Amino acid sequence: MADCPWAPTHQLVHISLRSPAVATDELPPNNLVFLLDVSGSMASANKLPLLKRAFALLVAKLRPQDQISIVAYAGAAGTVLPPTSGSQKARVIASLSQLEAGGSTAGGDGIRRAYALTRESFMEAGNNRVVLATDGDFNVGVSSEGELTDLIEQERDAGVYLTVLGFGTGNLQVEFNPVHVKDYRLLGYENRRLRDEEFNDDTRDAGAGPSTAFRFAAAVAEFGMLLRNSPYQGDAAYELVYQRAREALGEDEDGRRSELLSLVRTAGGLSAAHHSDKEGIDESPSDVR
Repeated sequence: MADCPWAPTHQLVHISLRSPAVATDELPPNNLVFLLDVSGSMASANKLPLLKRAFALLVAKLRPQDQISIVAYAGAAGTVLPPTSGSQKARVIASLSQLEAGGSTAGGDGIRRAYALTRESFMEAGNNRVVLATDGDFNVGVSSEGELTDLIEQERDAGVYLTVLGFGTGNLQVEFNPVHVKDYRLLGYENRRLRDEEFNDDTRDAGAGPSTAFRFAAAVAEFGMLLRNSPYQGDAAYELVYQRAREALGEDEDGRRSELLSLVRTAGGLSAAHHSDKEGIDESPSDVR
């Protein structure tokens, strides 16, 4: 938590989540069947496109002893990639890249097909697992909670496990102690509005010490407020965003932080040009032709 740079009377709270690192040298071989939701609701940028990028990172970590398959489902389910060695990374990525979102959600058929494929390629001493990636509920075919629970438990007892990855917003809800916090906004997710009393209701979701990561995240939030002309932007300015982001650049291994600097510089230039043009326009009646 730290003082807000562009509104000193406010405080910023930065919450980061990261899973623990796992040593992979001595892990058993993996038999992974990815069950991917490609229904129409997965079309937005933070769903299927994000899933593809995340999947590519996983593929880069596969070992020759690992095995991967892909089942996709929308209105119907089908095998996209049969069991394939982790050494054939290009083939795996190519199979994934062809997927497009569209149709309804036949999840019941998909999960049965994924389990069947896992059993066909079962590794006695391996990690046999179905990995389901979806943004919501099944709405076509068998979808009762009881039937699905029974199926998952039966497969678990047979040595095939299930991991579920949720895509989309609304997966992290934070509640502040009202004794210490009078009011707050979640920067970067200002399009979701809940009534005050709903923040204590876990069935409703709200969704989207100062380190380098904290300071860079603050600069990103400030940039977003400027782009949206937020009424809470206070003393925010493009040149200050650029300065704060550059000072918090850190190692920037993949160059994405430097890319933000370029975006800030471009946005600042466009904003200055816009204001300059507006100041140069005289709309008095005598000038109307």
